[in-house]
Amino acid sequence: MADEIEYYYDVACPFSYIAISAFRSVPRKKPIRIQWKPVYFESNEGRAGVGSPIVQGDCSAKKKWMQQDLLMLCERYNVPIKRAPVYANQGGISQKLLASLDDNKDREDLTLAMFSRYWIQQADIQSLTVL
Repeated sequence: MADEIEYYYDVACPFSYIAISAFRSVPRKKPIRIQWKPVYFESNEGRAGVGSPIVQGDCSAKKKWMQQDLLMLCERYNVPIKRAPVYANQGGISQKLLASLDDNKDREDLTLAMFSRYWIQQADIQSLTVL
């Protein structure tokens, strides 16, 4: 097993939140260092058809199934969530702030705080007051 992983994430993406929450809850024989790599998924929209199927267009059927899957994953991995599990354009300022940090530990601490503020406390992570 690797001693280190690179974790690419967007704090406003429900899959990022669920993945890291589940990963961190798994017991290990030895610690695995996480290199926190924030990316802004919304910035890729419009490029070669890349974008969120939930946010773009009328895809209510897909949205319904994705929301059910996300809630099922939260329940399965005991991940607390209060916000509706959809991707919203909430990552711009927060992701830039995370990317500006040179220290990986500072990035980890701030990322986990942002995940909590957004997904559990339902805060607006684009608000400078919240940040």
